[in-house]
Amino acid sequence: MRRPPFKRSKNNFSDDRDQQEFGTPSVNKKTVTHKEEMMIYGVHSCQTFFKQRPEGLIRAYMSEDGPKRFPEIISYCVANKLAYHLISDKELEKVCATPHHSGIILMTKKRPSIILPRLLDDLQKSSHGILLGLEKVENPHNLGAILRTAAHFGVKGVIYLSEKNINT
Repeated sequence: MRRPPFKRSKNNFSDDRDQQEFGTPSVNKKTVTHKEEMMIYGVHSCQTFFKQRPEGLIRAYMSEDGPKRFPEIISYCVANKLAYHLISDKELEKVCATPHHSGIILMTKKRPSIILPRLLDDLQKSSHGILLGLEKVENPHNLGAILRTAAHFGVKGVIYLSEKNINT
């Protein structure tokens, strides 16, 4: 019996052979879908992420000198059986669609959003609770600058309303 060719299905994790032979697609429960992933690039952003939330790392892309520049990330990937790729700067540009990657890109799990009632309860319990509301800040560079400034002044949470969907 000849097997049908591999085809990408809508659910992005199986092929037609699984559905034909077994009736249901095969699913690895540890698989993270693209909706749950977030790309971080740049030396300082990646190092800060890795220090705060290494368990959120899915895979890493680095320039060929990555083992010298980021040995702790490589060691973590090896110890936790995570993929890391040493690729050229041109390939890094293709992955993140910008030349401003600084030699490293991390694919990470998105942090789940905090539900508003829980955030408000936490703010009431703290002695110094500042909540920031933003509306229609569409430029990611502006949003980043606002969030860095807010973090400096101790803002505990941000409520963000936008017409576009910014993947943060």
